[in-house]
Amino acid sequence: MDDIAQESSKPAKPKDGAIVKFIKFILYVAILSVVAMGIYAFLVRDAIRQEGDTMITYVNRMQDLYFAMSGRFHSTPRTSHDGTLGIDMSNNRFFTAFSTNSTGDARYEVQLYGRTNAFTIALGDLQRWLASRR
Repeated sequence: MDDIAQESSKPAKPKDGAIVKFIKFILYVAILSVVAMGIYAFLVRDAIRQEGDTMITYVNRMQDLYFAMSGRFHSTPRTSHDGTLGIDMSNNRFFTAFSTNSTGDARYEVQLYGRTNAFTIALGDLQRWLASRR
């Protein structure tokens, strides 16, 4: 009777090794990090919008001054600093570069470049935090 009872019982589940536990831990941390970065990016979207509006307004003002002095708008390739317009974006949190393209007819386009997705926002803020701790 004991032989029958032993045969019908399920075999013991093998225990996870140290490497498997470590891989599971890394996987859990990665999943939590991705979720946290998405939440963080959602929370800072208003700050991104505000910085973008501020920078576009500032570039517009500088372009208007340049136009008043020279009678044309200034075209700038993608850069973080433009001495002609007096714009320096190196201290911005999200937008780190800009370009202006004169389209003629006394018009121009402004494009901002920078960290606007969840990963680059979180990475940039982490780098700023680490730099401030030194």
